[in-house]
Amino acid sequence: MLRGDLHTHTVASDGALSTPALCQLAREEGLAVVAITDHDTVAGWPALGRTWPEVVGGVQLTTTWQDQTLDLLGYYQELPEITNLLLLDLKAARQKRVEAMVRLLKEAGADISDALPPAVALADLGRPHLAQALVRAGHAASVLDAFDRYLDKGRPGYVARAELIPRDVIEAVHADRGLAVLAWRPEPIVEPLISLLLEWGLDGVEAYHPRATPQETLSLLDFADRHGLVVTAGSDFHRPEDGRLGVPSLAEERLLVFLAALARRQMMAPTRDRLGAPGAEPEES
Repeated sequence: MLRGDLHTHTVASDGALSTPALCQLAREEGLAVVAITDHDTVAGWPALGRTWPEVVGGVQLTTTWQDQTLDLLGYYQELPEITNLLLLDLKAARQKRVEAMVRLLKEAGADISDALPPAVALADLGRPHLAQALVRAGHAASVLDAFDRYLDKGRPGYVARAELIPRDVIEAVHADRGLAVLAWRPEPIVEPLISLLLEWGLDGVEAYHPRATPQETLSLLDFADRHGLVVTAGSDFHRPEDGRLGVPSLAEERLLVFLAALARRQMMAPTRDRLGAPGAEPEES
C-alpha cells in the first residue's frame, strides 16, 4: 500500500538532514511520496522529476489574522514564482528584524556582535540563534534566561516579526497553481476565520500529525469531507531523535486524491491578476 509523508523539513530551514539524506530515509521507511515543506524557503527542494520516493515541493508559511497564528502549507509541481516573491520579502524583513534586535541588545548593554555564528547571513538567523549568542557572550545563563531577560515580547531586544495574511498566502499559492493546506495546530480556529479560509479558497487540512489526538483527527476528517477539502498527513519531521519519518503517514486512498488534486491545479491557467504578476492588466490609478 502506498504511503506519503507530506510535512518534512531539511537543513534548508530547521531540519537536521540534507535533502538526499531525507529521501534516502524515506526510501528506507517505505514511503512512496515525501513533501519537503521547509519554513519560508524552497531551497531544500531537489530537482523535481521522476524519483522514488516521489518528491512534492512545498513550503510552510506562518500567517496571522486578528492575533491568531496559523501555518499554511503550499504544495507545487514546479518552482513557484509568486510565492517566491513573498519568500524574498520575508527574507529581507528577517534581516532588518535581526539587525534591529542586535542593535537594541547592544544599547541594552548586551553586545553580541562577536558571538553571532560566523559566515551566516543575518536573514537566516532568528531569536533562538540570538539567544545562543547571548549565552556565548556571557549575557545570559541559558537560552531560556536569554528569552526571559532580552528576547521575549516586552523585553529590550524584542522586535515583532513581519506578518503574513492567510488570504495573501492562499492567493500566492493558487497563482503558482499549487494547493494551500492548513497545517495542524493545537488550538481550535474561531468560526469567523474558518469561514474566511474557505471563502479565500483553502484546499485542504492536515488531519494527521504526531501531536493530534484521535478525536482531533476525526474532527478534521469530518470537516474536510463536509467541505470537499483534500486531507494531508505529515510527521513534521525535523531530526531522527525527535520523531520517525512517515509517522503518521497518509494512506493510499487519500494520498492519490491529494496527488490528483495537485495535478488538476497544475493544469489550470495561472490566476495572477490581483497580485500584479507578469501578464496582469494594469490597475487604474
